[in-house]
Formats: sequence, C-alpha cells, structure tokens
Amino acid sequence: MEPLLDLEETKDGIKVKKALFTRWTSSKNFAQWSFKIQKGVTWSDGVALEGQHIVDSFARLLHPETGAFFSFLYYVIDGAKAFNTGKTKTFSRVGVSLDGDGGVRFQLNQPCAYFPKLLALMSVMPFRKDLFDKHGEKIFAAEKFVGLGPYILKKWDHDREILLLRNDKYFGEKAKLEQIRFKIINEDSTALRLFEARQIDALTSIPLQLVPKYKNRKEFYPINEISIEYLAFNLKKPPYDNLKLRKTLAMAVDRRQVVKSLSHAFRPAQSLLPEGLMFSEKFRLNETASPLTQPALNEGELSLHFYTDENQSLLAQNLQWQFKESLGVDLKLFSEEWKSYLGKINNDPPGMYRIGWMSLFPDPLFLLSLFTSDSAFNVVGFKNQEYDRIVAEIGNYPVGRERSQKIDRSLEILLSENVVIIPLYQGARNYLIHPKIKDFPLNSMARMRFLGTRVE
Repeated sequence: MEPLLDLEETKDGIKVKKALFTRWTSSKNFAQWSFKIQKGVTWSDGVALEGQHIVDSFARLLHPETGAFFSFLYYVIDGAKAFNTGKTKTFSRVGVSLDGDGGVRFQLNQPCAYFPKLLALMSVMPFRKDLFDKHGEKIFAAEKFVGLGPYILKKWDHDREILLLRNDKYFGEKAKLEQIRFKIINEDSTALRLFEARQIDALTSIPLQLVPKYKNRKEFYPINEISIEYLAFNLKKPPYDNLKLRKTLAMAVDRRQVVKSLSHAFRPAQSLLPEGLMFSEKFRLNETASPLTQPALNEGELSLHFYTDENQSLLAQNLQWQFKESLGVDLKLFSEEWKSYLGKINNDPPGMYRIGWMSLFPDPLFLLSLFTSDSAFNVVGFKNQEYDRIVAEIGNYPVGRERSQKIDRSLEILLSENVVIIPLYQGARNYLIHPKIKDFPLNSMARMRFLGTRVE
C-alpha cells in the first residue's frame, strides 16, 4: 500500500515527505488542514484513486465496530471521538471532507502542529469501500488484494511466507525488484544457517549473544530505533498500587547492568522518549534504594511477567538479581508465549511486566499519548487530569521552547511523580544484509518500503 504522506530520515532528523498527498497547507493556528492528491494514481485493478477513498478510510478507522486501537490518535479531528465512542451515529459530523479542488480537508477541534505526521500511518491509507462491501474482510487476503503501492500482495502463507510482486501500475518510479519473498522463521539458528548458506539475502534480527561474532563483518548493520523498552506497572493491582514501592523499584534498577546482560547492544534510557524524539536523561530519581520492608510490600509478592524469548529471559534474570542485591527481595519470574502474553497485556495486565513501543510517527506525542485517559493502550489505571491536559496542549505548538517545557512536565508527571513505568533502554535492531543487496531500507522507524532496493 501507499501512505498519504511518507517519512524519511535526514541529517536534520525525520521529515514528512509527499506521497499520495503532494501539497498541504494549514491555518495559522494549525486547526484547519487542506491536502492535495497526487494526480494519475490508480489502484492495481485499474480504478482511479479518489478523495472519497481517503474519506472512507477515516470513516472505517473511526467506526466503533472496527475497534481500531489507534483511533484515539485522531481525536484531534472535530467530531472523531464522539463518532468513535458511539455518541454520534453519522460520520458526516466528523471533520473530514472533500474540498472542491480535488483534495481532502480536515477540521480539527484544537491546534495540531504535528498533524501531517499522523497521515504517515498505515491506519489511514486509502480504503476501497466498494470492494469491502462486496467481499468483506477477504479484501485483505492475497486472493482479493488490491493496492496502490510499489508492490502488491501475491501470496500470504500464514506463519510461513509472504510474496510481493512489483506493481506495474504504481504511479511513481517503478520498484527495482520484480518480487520480494519474506520467510517467517521462528528459530534464530535456522535463519542464520539459511543466511550463511545464501538462501536468505537479509535478516532483520540476530541473537544478541552473536553480535560480537558478526559486528565486524560487512554484512552487519546496527540501527538504533525510535523505540523504548520498559517495565510497566498495573496500578490497579497490589502491591503495585503503592507509589512508594514503585519509586523504590525504579531507584533499584541499574540500567548499565541491564544493558550489560544484553551484550551492550542497547543504550540505557532514563526517559520514555528515545534519541530522535527529544531524548533526555534528566528524569532520574536521585534517592538511593534501600531494602524493602514487609509494610512497603503491602503483604504482596513481587513478580515480573515477560514474553518467552531468550533475550527477555536474560533481562528478567538480571532484574531478579538486582532486586535481590539492592532490596533483599525475591522476584518471581513468569514467561508466556507472545500471542497469549499480548492478549493478557491488552486486557488485564499483571502487576509488573515487560513491554516496549516503537513510535509510529516521529514525534514525542505518540509515546506520551499512550498514557492519556483516552488511550486504548492505557490499561494500567493511570488517570491524571494535568497529564491529559498538557499532552493535549503539546500539539498546539511547533518545535520550540514552549513545546519542550510541556513535554518535560508531562514526563515529570509520568516518570517521577507517579512512576507509571521504569524506562530501561532504547530499542535497536541488528541486521545482516548480503553485500549484493543495495539500498535496503534501513531506518530508525523500521519502515520497509523497498522502492529503491536492488540486487547487483
């Protein structure tokens, strides 16, 4: 598929660039936005792209029956929250409409200087309502797939393989590769063996313990991502409803030891925001951790939940050792297969658990918005009116001092005053890419476009 707007990394940071939208303007207060659509764009079935396909995308995203997790990000659009929560029944009251000059207009309910970044997300790619009305959810399967991007989905053998073919109807410069085959391999050792045998051209990750072996090879590419890994607390479950306990646990974590246990493959993080998103080390609890007493534990038991993975197990064991050394408590460890674990996290999270987030667009607002009262991902009982208000106000300002001050205050509320999470390290990914592969899409956002990728 093709995004409404794209993102690219430059020496000055991550910038928004044109895609299906080619030009855009806003009012002085960033509350009204107008976007012009690229001319001559057709879907892979030959149907011309229309502005209505974009309006239909927002209608589907925000419809209550869709249950889209990221719908809350678009509550800045006038009427979006009321429609998404069922308070209004008609999408015509939402501030997304066609203009009279072949474009799309957005009316917001507040100033939002970062709004174009929201249009780079997959959630709002154009949607063919005519095909959905005819085929239903089958339009997302390879047999019925119709797209706009440089490649089209030809085959999807779930849990085994995905095959993309070049889309010769793509409106822009045609992709260099005729096809791309993605192998889904669960065992790292199997994937590495296939790479070494040249049966795979690229790997998107390798086991951390093997980084020293590969880091000096020309095939090795380490990439820092705009993601953060952290411990989260469910504030509704004792003993983690005790702020004193959460502060004590946060003070006990030595991030240098955490990173050491993971082969020094990551950068320690004190903040929710990684490098590239106003990275800061200032949100540090300066007190010294002391052994926990039974009253501090509130007669509860400390446990850490994480998904089954060798690296996560190493991290959990390191934290278990740290809490024993500095606090004198035994931390019980529980691991669970990823799909089951994710289901639990999204519905009824355990008291303390390991999780991480990639920022879906290059702005602090995404990660900060995860903890607002409206967020579908805030399932841990954190509600703070000041935090909600400040996060909403951040969008009023372009990059500058006032915006930075509000971001600092929101982080102070989240990390220092309430200790909702304990940041651990910034995410990173280690790639292995055969030298014959040129212009592989390496970037901090893990956006896999493959438009200019080629084989020499």
